[in-house]
Amino acid sequence: MAGLGAFDVDWRSATALVTPRLRELFGWTLEQTLTVQDLAGRIHPADRERVFNLIGLPADSDGAPVFSIDF
Repeated sequence: MAGLGAFDVDWRSATALVTPRLRELFGWTLEQTLTVQDLAGRIHPADRERVFNLIGLPADSDGAPVFSIDF
């Protein structure tokens, strides 16, 4: 699984910080500002409900959701 890329979400601005490799795999340019909606659009439809439900887990001290998902 190494080399697939990674991302982090800024929940306050609903933007995603995405590695160049993941951008390449998903067809996003390096210049694009990516949103949570952009990421959600890449989740397989069969996984979306489970992933969206997990986002509602308890928040950390900064108010951001705390969760880890494998799919």
